[in-house]
Amino acid sequence: MKPTPPNVFPLARFFGIRLGLLAVVGLGACGTSPPLHFYTLEPIHTDGAITATANTVVEVGAVDVPEIIDRPQMVTYKSATEVELVEQHRWAEPLKRAIPRLVALELVRRKTVRANAHTAGAPP
Repeated sequence: MKPTPPNVFPLARFFGIRLGLLAVVGLGACGTSPPLHFYTLEPIHTDGAITATANTVVEVGAVDVPEIIDRPQMVTYKSATEVELVEQHRWAEPLKRAIPRLVALELVRRKTVRANAHTAGAPP
């Protein structure tokens, strides 16, 4: 008759269940990410509105945005040579569209001109 080895399965099962529960709890905590915040560019309102002297129309064209900030994430400068992408804080619209829109809104608000904003790829 062959000797039977000691029964290691109950011990393995005990530790296996405990490790499995620990892994599920640990992965659950890693699975939650911070909420995303979205921002838009809006004009700064001041009291000193300038009145128009002529009925001038201005077309605000597309703008060039440096590649370093042409992205959905907010970019902050940590030093003169280092930037940081802030993943949880993002622009709600591309800056290439927001900047001409904002300039046109500000010109209209100042009542100096009638302005139209055109963005890259949009017909004039």
